[in-house]
Amino acid sequence: MEELYQLGMQEHELLMRRMVEEIHLGQLNIGQAAAKFEVTRQTVKHWLDKTEGEAVKTSVPDQVAPKSLIDSSVSFGSLRT
Repeated sequence: MEELYQLGMQEHELLMRRMVEEIHLGQLNIGQAAAKFEVTRQTVKHWLDKTEGEAVKTSVPDQVAPKSLIDSSVSFGSLRT
């Protein structure tokens, strides 16, 4: 029984993520998405916020070289032009 519930939840989540994708692609606006996927505008906004929050969490920050990789003995002041 629990497995059926989980499958239903997974299906719902995939459907909602597809809805968000269509919004991001410019195919639907919030009202159109609510009508097409038979949910409320509040549900659409919830899933937009949720997926955008996940995107922020998983975005990779700019790579910065660790201090141990920076050779402090190199001096650029002695370069001649």
